[in-house]
Amino acid sequence: MIALFLLNLCFLTNGWIGNLNSPMGCRVVASLMHYSMLATFMWFAMNAFHLCLHIKSGGKICIRYYIRKVSFVAWVVTALLILGKYGQLATTSEDNDIALCWITDDELHYINIAYYAVVFMFTFTTFILILFWIKKTRVGYRQMASRSSDIVSIFGLCLTLGISWGVAFFAHGVLLLPSYYIFTILNSFQAATPPLLLIGWPDLHHLNQ
Repeated sequence: MIALFLLNLCFLTNGWIGNLNSPMGCRVVASLMHYSMLATFMWFAMNAFHLCLHIKSGGKICIRYYIRKVSFVAWVVTALLILGKYGQLATTSEDNDIALCWITDDELHYINIAYYAVVFMFTFTTFILILFWIKKTRVGYRQMASRSSDIVSIFGLCLTLGISWGVAFFAHGVLLLPSYYIFTILNSFQAATPPLLLIGWPDLHHLNQ
C-alpha cells in the first residue's frame, strides 16, 4: 500500500514539478516514481509468494525474520534496479502542452514491460492455483457458499496480486482509450483491497486448519 501510495503521489505531482523547468527536480520525481512503480510490482509478487507459502505451510509460516526479509526484497532489491536516464518529456493534450518527468531511455521502457510481464505470469499462475485449491478444499465445508461473497473475494485477490494491471498490455491502437478507462476504474479499488479480502479470508483460514 505504501508503494502504491508513493506511485500515485508522484504521478499526481509529476505535471506540476515538470512545469517548474527544474532538471534536477524532474529527475528526482521521475526516479522516485519509477522506483515506487517497480516496488509496487515487487509487492504484487511478494503477495503471491506469501499466499503460496501460507497454503503450503497450512497457515503457519515458520521463517525467522520473515517480514524483514520480504520487506528487504521489496524495497532494497528494487532500489538496485533504478538505473537509467530520467528527464522531462513533453506531451500534448487537447487543451495545452504538458511537461512530464519520466524515463527518457527507450530501452528502459521495454525492460519495465518485461519486468511486469514476469511478475504478471507469476501472480496470475498463483491466482489460478489458489482458485483450484479453494475449490478442492471447500468440498464438504461450505457447499452453499454465497456467490456474491466469492465474487468479491476473487476481485480482491485480483487487486492484491496486481492482475488488474494486466490491462496495460492491451493499451494499443483502438483499445488504447478503453484500456485507460478500465485500468483506472479497476485500480481505483486497490485502496479497498484489505476489506475485500477479509470477506473470503475466513474460508482460507478455516480450510488450513
